[in-house]
Amino acid sequence: MPVVIIRDSERYYLLLLLLRKLGAVNFDDLKTVDGILCNTFHQACKMQGLLEGDQHWYETLNEAMQTRAPFQLRLLLATICGFGEVNDIPELWFRYKDALRKDFVRQYSEESGPQYALAKIEEFLKHYNLNLKKLKLSTVYLPDALSNLSSFDILEEQQKGQINAPKLNEV
Repeated sequence: MPVVIIRDSERYYLLLLLLRKLGAVNFDDLKTVDGILCNTFHQACKMQGLLEGDQHWYETLNEAMQTRAPFQLRLLLATICGFGEVNDIPELWFRYKDALRKDFVRQYSEESGPQYALAKIEEFLKHYNLNLKKLKLSTVYLPDALSNLSSFDILEEQQKGQINAPKLNEV
């Protein structure tokens, strides 16, 4: 039997249908459920009740939120995306973004916190050859210098600027 990686979603759903639908002679037969032709193999699997949904991922993240730090939750989300079969990753992010970005909101701001959280998630996703775009999550808009820093002291940077500003015109 062929091996199909879950991340190769359409092939994975095709394999599910091939294993369960006897007598199909073409792709349209596989995508037809109760006389309705589905657009994708995923949709056909969903209509046949072959997919569980994301409830178990919600329960996993709810449980982890009780005892884990935000950076651990981000790593867990990346692992779920890398190995798990998640139907709606943007919904998973939306439901748990407050917990996933909590430390960055405290450290930076309400507006930039989610961007930092997504940047860190994307770092973890690289280990699975994934990125935010592939998962249909919004891309990160952070300056490279800021996204690579774990933290910086604004007052210290201002002092350095005041000390070095007079030296700018020196030869």
